[in-house]
Amino acid sequence: MHMGLFGNLFNKPSKESGAKALMNLIVDNSSIVLDESLNSHNYKGFTFELLLCTSIHVISTYDEYYTNTTSVFQTKYLNELLKYADENSLIPKIEGNIVDFMNKRIKFYHKELDNMYSHAIIPVKTAYNFYEVPLLTIPKESENIIQYFEVYARLNEMFDLINKNISLTQK
Repeated sequence: MHMGLFGNLFNKPSKESGAKALMNLIVDNSSIVLDESLNSHNYKGFTFELLLCTSIHVISTYDEYYTNTTSVFQTKYLNELLKYADENSLIPKIEGNIVDFMNKRIKFYHKELDNMYSHAIIPVKTAYNFYEVPLLTIPKESENIIQYFEVYARLNEMFDLINKNISLTQK
């Protein structure tokens, strides 16, 4: 079976859960970060990129409040992301194995966010994934300077929304 973050990803499907409720909150408010007018035919792909990027914050924020159940929540949340990709026909658009893609992408976003917050390095590849072309195996660098700065402010707004609504996970 799969290792890393996805060790228990294929467990029994869960009922409507707190993990799904929080994921739906992010999807429903994705316009905070994403621009719906850009590449509307790829909006679900851009949204999946956002879900993968915010998953690090979701899980770490959950861990701050509910440490004893973090591993169970993490499995449920990542399973919901996989379902989102499947239900929105994104899996065929991804080159290779979806679980490998998700694992690599989450690690990529962790590095991008760490560089953004710790070293003030602009996340040009995150901007590319959010505003230009989603789901590429190897993200390219955006050349749109405005997007560089927008992604920082918009992600902070999304993270604030997650922080304020982490209690949804207790459904």
